[in-house]
Amino acid sequence: MAHLIQSLINPDLKHPTIPYKSAQLICKKIRPDILDNTKLLISICYISLYFNNLGLAFYNLLKEVDVNDNGVELYKMVISV
Repeated sequence: MAHLIQSLINPDLKHPTIPYKSAQLICKKIRPDILDNTKLLISICYISLYFNNLGLAFYNLLKEVDVNDNGVELYKMVISV
């Protein structure tokens, strides 16, 4: 998640793939259609931190998220439940 947030400010960052780009690697396999939506991916990472099993939460959110979802709206929806 840190790499994703930092990449909004500086897209030319040179971080190693593991551990900094783990979220993108997982997303690339499960939901390549949202891989370029950095803000949505940051939201999914952030929301996952609210769960006891954040890895499973991240996976489930990736599977359920709509490609047109806004990260802020997704956050509001999940937190209000």
